Amino acid sequence: MRRRQVFTGPCPARSEASALWGLAAAGMLPGRSMSDAGSPRQTFELWLRRARTRRQLGVLGDRELRDVGLDRAAAAREANKPFWMA
Repeated sequence: MRRRQVFTGPCPARSEASALWGLAAAGMLPGRSMSDAGSPRQTFELWLRRARTRRQLGVLGDRELRDVGLDRAAAAREANKPFWMA
């Protein structure tokens, strides 16, 4: 029997949408390098966004992953990357 997932945070649909937007904002798009981050504060904020969105990517369902063009394996690879890697 499949266990039901209990969400204690914000609405799941809302967090999934923010995860998708967060991928773009966290610099996970081709052509973005660390030198684009700028100041140490901007670098730190970039790393926080990456860590947060990678955690959120790990909880997306198959349907949401298909919506962004990822399969489960690609999502797992991205979610397991350290926050400092683009």
